Amino acid sequence: MKDGVRACRGLDENELRQIKRLSKMCNEADGIKIKLNGDMLRERSRSEINDFLYYDQGELIGFIGIYSFISTEVEISGMVHPDYRRGGVFSRLVAAATEECRRRGVPRLVFICQHGSASGAAFLTALGAEFLYSEFRMEMQKYNGPQIELIAASGMEIQLRKAQWEDSELLVKLNMSGFNMQEQDARAYVEKSLGGRHEQTLIAELGQIPIGKISYELDEGEAFIYGFCVLSAYRGKGLGRAMLSQTIQILQQHDPDALSGGRATGRLDDRANGGVNGKLDDRANDKGNARVNARYNTRSNAKLDARLSTRISLEVETANEGALGLYLACGFQVINRNDYYVLMREIKGRQEIL
Repeated sequence: MKDGVRACRGLDENELRQIKRLSKMCNEADGIKIKLNGDMLRERSRSEINDFLYYDQGELIGFIGIYSFISTEVEISGMVHPDYRRGGVFSRLVAAATEECRRRGVPRLVFICQHGSASGAAFLTALGAEFLYSEFRMEMQKYNGPQIELIAASGMEIQLRKAQWEDSELLVKLNMSGFNMQEQDARAYVEKSLGGRHEQTLIAELGQIPIGKISYELDEGEAFIYGFCVLSAYRGKGLGRAMLSQTIQILQQHDPDALSGGRATGRLDDRANGGVNGKLDDRANDKGNARVNARYNTRSNAKLDARLSTRISLEVETANEGALGLYLACGFQVINRNDYYVLMREIKGRQEIL
């Protein structure tokens, strides 16, 4: 095997195992949790280059991945073996990834950096990237059982049903409304999410009226919730909490088919705070740099409750106090924080990669 950077069109099982092993080594050495989107790595398209591996004497010592969710932006995340840092490995990986993005004509690169990594922040700043925003990764630390179940309160009934391909136009509209996406990007995103092997999107209806959606990935006992939004006309009524609570119940049953007849039904708990306009897996609207409340900034060492059959996690912007309050009330706790840096420039009226 040739040493140095190797571009990959899709990843085989051996490469996935090598990446997982390198990630475990880096996480243990640095006391962090690198965001690599393992589910996406397993389902890479063979038609384009998204991953770059760096080998030394046949050993994988560096990795960087490109994650595309909309046509005008990609996210980039990577790592280098602790024993091979400060030797130019990551610089070569970044150069390869940015060149691939330039070739595709992608104008905006968003780099993910573990919060508190001085060397990572210094590298990105030297590269010309600017700090954009921060996110918390949260995990459900305790399943509240009956406490999380919905109660009859306002008389309004909300239902969740599985999204089907015939719901594509509705999902496009929800993505455009909830996340300010362009129609082209919303369509591409819907096609990708409905086609995923481990992904499921649920549509929330009040009566017969669609009022929001929530998605999750479920694989090997681990679930990640994302794409959570409520239409503006229906926020502030507790509907966001109702949607999240029902989704948690489905995941705790470890059975996506728990939706009886394709639906889950619950009464709206009007004790909750307003509905949540969640994030689209890291890419929402303009991000604020509001100071994080100190009570959210401490890593939780609590062990998962033994009754948790599924490990459930999600991500939320640190400035989104409303969503943070909702997730905390439902049993989630902060376990990690990532900073996002953007790299782009304008040339002759259009955006180009630096």
